[in-house]
Amino acid sequence: MNLRTTLVLLGIALALGGYVWFGELRGKERQERAERGARGLGELARAEWTALELPVSDGGTARLEAGGGEWALASPVRSETDAATVERILDALEGLDYETEIERVPEDLAPFGLGDAGRRATLRAGERSLSLVFGGGTPVGSGRYVQVSSRPGRVFNVSSASVASLEPSLLSLRDKRIVRDDPESVRELAVRARGEAEIRMVREQGGWSLLAPLAGRADGRRIERLLEDLHFARASGFVDEPGEGSGFGLDPAEIEVEWVRADGSGTLSLGRSGDRAYARVSGRATVFELPDRIVSGVPREVFAYRYKRVFELDPAEVRRLELRFPREDLGYGFERDDSRWSADDEALSVDSLKLADLVYALESLDATAVEPEPHALGRLGLEPARVRVTAFAAGGEELGWLELGDPDSERGLPARGSLSERVWRVPGELGEDVPLGLDVFRSDFAEPPDAGGEPAGEEGEGGAAS
Repeated sequence: MNLRTTLVLLGIALALGGYVWFGELRGKERQERAERGARGLGELARAEWTALELPVSDGGTARLEAGGGEWALASPVRSETDAATVERILDALEGLDYETEIERVPEDLAPFGLGDAGRRATLRAGERSLSLVFGGGTPVGSGRYVQVSSRPGRVFNVSSASVASLEPSLLSLRDKRIVRDDPESVRELAVRARGEAEIRMVREQGGWSLLAPLAGRADGRRIERLLEDLHFARASGFVDEPGEGSGFGLDPAEIEVEWVRADGSGTLSLGRSGDRAYARVSGRATVFELPDRIVSGVPREVFAYRYKRVFELDPAEVRRLELRFPREDLGYGFERDDSRWSADDEALSVDSLKLADLVYALESLDATAVEPEPHALGRLGLEPARVRVTAFAAGGEELGWLELGDPDSERGLPARGSLSERVWRVPGELGEDVPLGLDVFRSDFAEPPDAGGEPAGEEGEGGAAS
């Protein structure tokens, strides 16, 4: 086959492909779009919609009104709406089309679930309106019967899924946010719990600080998490006319959270009554019912808000460790070469993975409690300590140290370190990664020699240094 014949055949193939694409496939798509448009039941332009009346699944009718680019619930109660729910409803109305039309419509519409038994939705655009009456389901398939006011005497079959959102519950229509202020806008925060001292905090350029009942650095991450928890909290119910002295555990409240922004402030009151939890926000008459976990999730004691980092490391920076056991007056040094740890003295073989776990356990160590002053170091087993861990960078500069005392099954381990002069309590589980004595180190970290007396294993040879 010569080149000319090949080019001619290629041109024919391209022409046929173009005909199939533009003539057949695209033509079929245009035809389907035209058919869908012809089957559309929405006849008012969405941009012109001003009001919407919907049947609600829990009985009655809800009326929504548009204004200022947003939809609000006008009845049976005035309220802001849940934007996502309303958007689904509007999309469903705009895209509603029928699958088939009933050819012979009897005078009695009861078999279709229409007439007086139907559920009516009315869409308004100024003085114009369009009503949709939803009937029962079709005996075959997953359809539903519908009538449209602009096409009297006709009955259509639509997909049940396409109208499922058009009979919402009243709760689903309402905006269930309790605290609407942006967490980032909060500059001051106060927590007042029944029976506890007021806790006041302020956001400064360097982070959050405690103002009362004690002054100092605050746990910014915990405060931000509280603000986000309250911001994303959602009501599970509403009491729109609570009345005076109704209680709900809010008079007085179990806990109050007050926040200050640059342009104002707000207060959230939380309480319980029976087995239910409630909330009230300043400036709003409604009482919100909410999950109990939201009330339980607000810390009441100042310790939760104070900065409690006992020790921290960047594992990638740690190139040397020293473990000292003051009670035995003995210590060991270890160097890391790439990913392997080895002891200073080659006579000792050490479990490199155990040392790596130790470093990661100290990456970000937070306290679970603080010891009252004055510190009873001897009683806590910190004078002398059970173990002292010191970390160094590649250049030999010290990255920090940590000492651990005698464990307590209920309160954990007493600890002090280079980040603070305070004595803290840390989780007792830390003792699984940091040896709390020379005997623990020898049994868990030091590898026994092999049968020939040589250090066992290829990783981490080491030695003791006093």
